[in-house]
Amino acid sequence: MLTTSSIRLRVLRGAALIGLVAGTTLAMAQSAPNQFSIVVPYAPGGPADSAARLIRPVFESTLGKTTIVENLAGAGGSIGATKVLRAIDGSQILMGSPNEVILAPLGLSAVKYKADDFRLVGTVGELPYVLIARPDFPAGTVDELIAYAKANAARSLSYGSMGSGSINHLATEAFGAKTGVRLNHIPYKGAAPLVQDVASGQIDFAFTPLAGPVQGLIETGRVKFFGLTSAARSARWADWPTVNESKVLKDFVYSIWVGPVVSKSTPEPVVQRINAALAEALRQPDVRKGLAAAGFLGTATTSLLDAQKLYTSEADKFRSIADAIKLQPQ
Repeated sequence: MLTTSSIRLRVLRGAALIGLVAGTTLAMAQSAPNQFSIVVPYAPGGPADSAARLIRPVFESTLGKTTIVENLAGAGGSIGATKVLRAIDGSQILMGSPNEVILAPLGLSAVKYKADDFRLVGTVGELPYVLIARPDFPAGTVDELIAYAKANAARSLSYGSMGSGSINHLATEAFGAKTGVRLNHIPYKGAAPLVQDVASGQIDFAFTPLAGPVQGLIETGRVKFFGLTSAARSARWADWPTVNESKVLKDFVYSIWVGPVVSKSTPEPVVQRINAALAEALRQPDVRKGLAAAGFLGTATTSLLDAQKLYTSEADKFRSIADAIKLQPQ
């Protein structure tokens, strides 16, 4: 015979079970958007676009949802980043880098988001930068370049960047602060005219991505090469030293990581699914081969904890440089 107490207990258990089922259903709904979009904040053809298209099929099969690549260029990548930021369900994934999520808020007054609004889910690798100079520059190593600049301090060294607040702008200012070299900043609207002016001797030097025609210019001697700005030598360019190998300049690392970035408000189950899809993609030999061909160093990160540490470290590094040079958003 059921007593009043036993009836009340069964009702409470039933309510708890309904709550558990409802909570589980909600969590499953949150972790399964109807469609995933990998947003590339640039026009087709670049390294980020290549990475997105390489991992898309694996993401689609692993996530179990239609996954597309969407190119959304403009405003230093901030247009694509803004769209991803608004998708708090994780359905929009930015194939991001420091340029869009960390540097754009520092250098562009029109950008209203902050680096802290995003979360890095992992990386597919990093794109190295190189230090190059005009072909007739009277120095052959990083240490000689610094020594020459100090011996001729009456004349500032001219350097190019891809605009105020860009990574090569901040990296070069950090170079000047570490070495005491006087600098004259000349901003450009893109990498192509910047590299062209280094090669023609219009400016002294630049830190620039190792992309496009840069490798060929180095190998043919049309620009003088001083070093990679990665933490260690690359197996792909094993004979090329890093800037860190100099006696004067240490711990100078300014490679660009690239990887999936989502809104910080994205539910944890969704973040974990995207992270698992990334790990699965990076296990595929054809994906790794394609990333290497696109210029990525094999330094991928699939640990959520390591990704967060990297993101925080990079944001702090660039904010510190921006504060030191009193960078004003344009």
